Amino acid sequence: MTTARPTTVLALLSLAVTGCGTDPLRTGIKIQLQGDAEAIRAEVDRILLVVDPESPYTSGGVEVEEGAYSSTMAFENWNADDASMELVVTLEDLGSGGSFPLIELAPGINSSAFTVSAHGMAGAVEMARSEVEGPLSFKKNSVVTYDVGVALLDEPVSQCNDGTDNDEDGYTDTDDPDCDDGGTEEAGFGSAQCNDGTDNDGDGTIDAEDSDCTDANDNDESYACDDGIDNDADGWTDADDPDCTTGDEEIGLGDTACNDGTDNDDDSLWDADDPDCEDALDDDEKSPPCEDGIDNEGDGWTDADDPDCTTGNDEDNATSDTECNDGIDNDDDGNIDADDSGCDDGFDDQESTEC
Repeated sequence: MTTARPTTVLALLSLAVTGCGTDPLRTGIKIQLQGDAEAIRAEVDRILLVVDPESPYTSGGVEVEEGAYSSTMAFENWNADDASMELVVTLEDLGSGGSFPLIELAPGINSSAFTVSAHGMAGAVEMARSEVEGPLSFKKNSVVTYDVGVALLDEPVSQCNDGTDNDEDGYTDTDDPDCDDGGTEEAGFGSAQCNDGTDNDGDGTIDAEDSDCTDANDNDESYACDDGIDNDADGWTDADDPDCTTGDEEIGLGDTACNDGTDNDDDSLWDADDPDCEDALDDDEKSPPCEDGIDNEGDGWTDADDPDCTTGNDEDNATSDTECNDGIDNDDDGNIDADDSGCDDGFDDQESTEC
C-alpha cells in the first residue's frame, strides 16, 4: 500500500463507485458495505473508511504526517492505541436504494497488510459503525471482494462520550467544558485558569494535573490555603485560618470570638484586627486581665499595680501579704489598702502615712 505523492496514493485507492460488471483491477480489493443502507443514509451525512496498515505509511522512507491528502482522503491518527497514521477516506456519495456503492482499492508501494473499518458520521457524531475487517492483503492478479457490515449504533458516539481526551487538554468527555450544553466535540483549551494550558500559580503543574484545580471550570489554579491571600476576607490567611485545618479552602467566618466578625469586647476592633486575639481560634477577644484596665478581682489594684500581675497574667487573688493588699486597716485610719492614701500600690508594705 502507498503514501507516496501524488500518484501512488491515488493508485492505492481508486474510489470507483461501481456496481456490477467486470473487475476494473487485475490486482485489487473490493469493499462492499453491507447493512440497512436506507436507514443508515437517513442518519449519516458521510461514511469514513479507515485503512489501518500493519506497517506505517511512508513517503520517501519517512513516516507520513497527519494532514489532508486530497479533498476525500487524509492521514489521521484515528486509532489512539498506536502512534501511526491511518488513511481516512471520506465517502459522501452513499448511493441510493438498498445497497451502498462498491469501493475498490489498488496496491501501491506500501505492501503491508491492513485492516478496514467503516464509520457513519453525522457531523462530529458517529451514528453507525462496522467491525474491523482484516488483516487484508493484495493477491497478485486477483480481485477479492470483502463484505463489511455496517449498523446503526444503539448509542451514537461523539468526542464527548468516547472515553478519550480528544483535544488533549487534560479533560475527557463530560469533564471537558466543550461538552457542556449538549456539545459533541472537544475543541481545545478554554479561558478558565484550570483549562488554559498555563501554569497560573507557578507550582510546576498545569490545569488537570494541578491538584488545586477542582475541575476545568475552576478559575483559580492556586491552593486557597497556600496562596498568601485571605480568600474569605475573615482577616486570617492560609494556615492561620481555621478553615485550612479542616479542609483546603477558606470559606468564611467561624464561631470563635476572634473569628466571628463581631467586636465582642467593644473596643472598636475585632477578630484579626484586635491585638487581644492571639489567633482565629482564640475564643476571648478581651484583653488579658493584667492589661485590660479593670480591677478584675476587686482588690482595688488594677493591672501593673496589682501584685498578681508580677507572677502571672491574671488578677485572681483578692489579697496578698503586703499591708496595702491584705484587706486590713493596718493603721486604723478607717481606710484599707487602695483606699488608704498611705498606699502607693499593692506592693506597698506600709499602710500608714509617714509624717
